[in-house]
Amino acid sequence: MKLKIENFQSIKKAELEIKGLTVITGPNNTGKSACARALAGVFTNIKGSSHVRIGEKYSEVEVDFEDGSPVVVWKKGSKVNDYIVDGKVIGKVGTDVPEEVLEGLGVRAVEVDGREIYPQIAKQFEQI
Repeated sequence: MKLKIENFQSIKKAELEIKGLTVITGPNNTGKSACARALAGVFTNIKGSSHVRIGEKYSEVEVDFEDGSPVVVWKKGSKVNDYIVDGKVIGKVGTDVPEEVLEGLGVRAVEVDGREIYPQIAKQFEQI
């Protein structure tokens, strides 16, 4: 999987290639958790725009599973809330995640013990 992140929290621009078990390590405050939050944002369409890097209008996260699944781009800011799925723009999606993203990539929440969690992109310190 290739993950591209722009203007998300402390990250100006980053590209990661994730294969198999991938571990991201480093000192505190270097963007490790921001990478995880950016990926989770694609599948949850997180509310608000506080994640947008200071001075920028929106953040952008691209996910390419490189397996024939659609390439998904999520753009979010105070006046931007769009998805692009294989080149097709889906604008002003509200608080939802477009079905094209959920169906095309197969990343969905599951209910466990009355809670909705994403086992593929669990939050830091969240027990699954």
